[in-house]
Amino acid sequence: MAPLLALRQLRKQLLPTILIIFSHMYVRMLWNLVSVATCLVKAVQQVSVNLMMAVLVVLVVQSSGAQHPYSYPPMPYEFRYGVQDKYNGNDYGHEEQSNGDSVTGRYYVLLPDGRRQIVSYTADHQRGYIATITYENTGVHSGTHGDGGNIFGILIHRSTYIGASDSSLGHQTQAHLLPYG
Repeated sequence: MAPLLALRQLRKQLLPTILIIFSHMYVRMLWNLVSVATCLVKAVQQVSVNLMMAVLVVLVVQSSGAQHPYSYPPMPYEFRYGVQDKYNGNDYGHEEQSNGDSVTGRYYVLLPDGRRQIVSYTADHQRGYIATITYENTGVHSGTHGDGGNIFGILIHRSTYIGASDSSLGHQTQAHLLPYG
């Protein structure tokens, strides 16, 4: 019985130490499990982030393809300016307006012979640029300027000027921009 009693006595003395050792091992095991779980969560998050980035890259590449050319919405505008300097003889101006699809406008200049040259124009995607040139007032000289021609890609249909000292007869010219090629 003495050995049994000695064993019980030893157990009573060692039990707190054994419990401390086992609890320390249990805490260590739990800590390792938490560390492993944390690493797994981080790995899953990283895979999720990488997967989301890959999906995002695929979507961006797919959406940036040139299936449809980008076009700007119609942008209406209007402007005008004019200069009239009687001292130096400058008299010119320009006005233009657009509804976003077509452009209309006119510009003018006082020529050295006293005539005012006015270019009225329209431009759109169907007909292109069409200009009409008119002159106001009487010029110093009279004569004809020929039947027109092709100057820098602009086709001049007909241009005639008749000037007289007391009459303000004039001429009208139409110009169309020719496509190059």
